[in-house]
Amino acid sequence: MIARLATALVTLVTCLGGLYAAVGLVPGDAAAGSGSNGHGATSELRTDFIATPIVAAGGIDAYVIGRYVIDLDKAAGKALDQHVTVLIEHGVTSYFYRNAAQTFWQGGPITVADISTGLKAEINRVAGRPLVSELTIRQLDYLQTDEVRQPVISVER
Repeated sequence: MIARLATALVTLVTCLGGLYAAVGLVPGDAAAGSGSNGHGATSELRTDFIATPIVAAGGIDAYVIGRYVIDLDKAAGKALDQHVTVLIEHGVTSYFYRNAAQTFWQGGPITVADISTGLKAEINRVAGRPLVSELTIRQLDYLQTDEVRQPVISVER
């Protein structure tokens, strides 16, 4: 019973922490160089860590932790305003939830380019328009739960 409660608590804290971090992301300033790529139609967004728990067999099996550089279409980003960061977090989480089994332990190896292309397509699908013109992965870690310290929950005082 306590193990189930601990698993639910860890899952809730991880998901809420990821959403909180996503809301803090801010797209690059269009007037200050229009992103690092020099194109006038895009702006660059560099994310902090986005953590996605991989849930299997009733518990958290692993975490995917990544940092990304995203070139956003300025017009689409302005139309969506502050919701861009939430869409990106939702797209990343949806991609890894939907493709967890195929990506990490079935169907053979997957490349970083495949993950990048999949994330870009999923974020654009979630946004309902072409929002991301390019997505580069700065860091991507896959940690199984036994590699992550679990908080100790004690009911005794």
